[in-house]
Amino acid sequence: LSLHRAQLAPIVREALDAFAPIARSRGVTIDATLDESLEGMVDADGLRQILLNLVDNAVKYGPPGQTIRVTLGAVGDGVVLVVQDEGPGIPEDERQRVWAPYYRLAADAEGSVGGSGIGLSVVRDLAERMGGHAYVSARREVGKRGARFVVELQGNREAPVMAPVATATTTPSA
Repeated sequence: LSLHRAQLAPIVREALDAFAPIARSRGVTIDATLDESLEGMVDADGLRQILLNLVDNAVKYGPPGQTIRVTLGAVGDGVVLVVQDEGPGIPEDERQRVWAPYYRLAADAEGSVGGSGIGLSVVRDLAERMGGHAYVSARREVGKRGARFVVELQGNREAPVMAPVATATTTPSA
């Protein structure tokens, strides 16, 4: 990877715009809340790949017509990218295993959803190579199904922990 200081919101927006036709084909809406002021030390292509893998999984494993929420914000002196879907979620006892290369949940391996199980391994590897980390949890809203994938990366600005995020909501253009 080649790490450079970059404005992050334009990279995220570009990746989401490129993915928009696939999302539309499944009736999926992508709701993005991006802190336009954030910069980070990233490989732009690596960040795009992280986001595309996470959004592709959200579309594949979530229901048609769902809303996928993508958030880019500050945490401490770093940045956090969150992709949250409305799918079945990932059982707590499998949340570490999904990062292993070629691992697929039993229900997915037996189902009609294609894939090799390499995407999340790539996400974690790229995040770590950019000095960050990735993890998955359940959605935070009580009673809501889905998975919440979080990628934390190094930022380059001072920010209080969980600083308020000045956001702009975007949906990939038609």
